[in-house]
Amino acid sequence: MVNEDENEDSLRLELALAKEKRDLAAIRLAHSKHKMAMYYNKRVHPKYFKPGDHVMHRNEVNKAKGQGKLTPKCDGPYTICQANDNGSYLLTTSGGDDIPLAWHTSNMNRSYI
Repeated sequence: MVNEDENEDSLRLELALAKEKRDLAAIRLAHSKHKMAMYYNKRVHPKYFKPGDHVMHRNEVNKAKGQGKLTPKCDGPYTICQANDNGSYLLTTSGGDDIPLAWHTSNMNRSYI
């Protein structure tokens, strides 16, 4: 005993409720992403350097030297010659030679010479 009119009405109702459930799930997802971003950004301490600061950069980023167990983690010291807006810096060696690549602040540590 199937009533096709009632079946059709219940299917339309379920379809309308499914769209509403999807919208509520999207709202909950956006809210949880916002909370995670706030939690992360509260604990992030960005590094800022200015021209003339001495820094060391990590070796595993450029992979120019062997990656053995006993190789040093950082290479340098270098001097910052130019700071860019996007968090990257141009470096010079202690002898005054320019390094051709720009380095991001996440790959550098301050050097206290």
